[in-house]
Amino acid sequence: MHGTSTLTSFIAFNYGQRVVIHRKYTPEEVLRTIEKEKVSSVSLVGDAMLRPLIDALNGPLKGTDLSSLFSVSSSGAIMSETVRAEFQRLVPNVLLLNNFGSSESGSNGRATDDSSPEKGFRLEVNDRTQVVDPVTHEPVAVGEPGRLAQRGHVPLGYYNDPAKTAETFFQKGAERWVLLGDMATVDEQGIVTVLGRGSQCINTGGEKVYPEEVEQALKSHPDVYDALVAGVPDPTWGSHVAAVVQVRSGAPAPTLDEIQSHCRTRLAGYKIPANWSSHPPSNAPRAARRTTAGPKRSQRRRTRPADPPPAGQPHPGGPTHPHRANPTPPTNPTPPAKPSLAGPNPAPPAFEARGPGGAPLSQPRRRLRRGARAEPRSLSPAGV
Repeated sequence: MHGTSTLTSFIAFNYGQRVVIHRKYTPEEVLRTIEKEKVSSVSLVGDAMLRPLIDALNGPLKGTDLSSLFSVSSSGAIMSETVRAEFQRLVPNVLLLNNFGSSESGSNGRATDDSSPEKGFRLEVNDRTQVVDPVTHEPVAVGEPGRLAQRGHVPLGYYNDPAKTAETFFQKGAERWVLLGDMATVDEQGIVTVLGRGSQCINTGGEKVYPEEVEQALKSHPDVYDALVAGVPDPTWGSHVAAVVQVRSGAPAPTLDEIQSHCRTRLAGYKIPANWSSHPPSNAPRAARRTTAGPKRSQRRRTRPADPPPAGQPHPGGPTHPHRANPTPPTNPTPPAKPSLAGPNPAPPAFEARGPGGAPLSQPRRRLRRGARAEPRSLSPAGV
């Protein structure tokens, strides 16, 4: 998917380090490997991989010896403030690093210690990285938004895609540059604040909202496990901010007012989600699911009988309707059994393989290819 695992693995190879490889990311196995192999550095991708480690350390693998672990770094997605704080509580001596880069540019920099939902994702970048105007390719003024770019050892382009190559790479003087898709600003000290992907920016009434910033604010709520933000059409503002939130296991689902009040302490008013959908953890009972949009249309259809009842009779299923005569609370009648043409347990049809011309074959023809495709290996230095 991206170069994180490959880059970090070859960096470790160049230093003569041992690299431990897992075919599949299983949090419990990762923690056991760290303890057994005395792993010192782990590379992963954001909250989606760090949260399961926290759950395992709080649950079945509580007390696992992680004294050898020196650093945990993330690239491709950031580790949010609340998740980092929880992991730091469990493993106090570990160094947590939010690295920033891309497959095209390599590493651009690393997040500052004061990065937060309130201050944004702030980076100390290397001397080859700048924030430039995407049209003129000149550095932007302090506080003005632009796109991150990096010069130096960058690719020549995308294979057989000249249009994408011309859009992403440019020549400035004697150096070749790569233009990343992330919008950012720079301050007087040279600290870069990443706003988010320009292609995912939400335009609400002319104001620009980057989903990453809102997601960070949502994840800082103590009862929110994960969050996803997107723009939805709005007849007045063009788009408004909406969120899908996964509730932490064992926690009550917060209301929309509670979520908005929490976000209002961290975000401007136009960035606060106008509506949302909350979901319990994947292992919670399905009946516990609650969304603001109500049940799906397919779920509503399943509660209705095949034929409407006679006039004046109660409707046996589904919600009551003002046009129905004598509405009553819904019940769950047993549906009639489907008729069978071959008795209660019909025998399956016999199979007879035939070759060219209809001649019977002694055995069915086998497939030429058998078995499933092997899963790709995930590479990282001295860890997962």
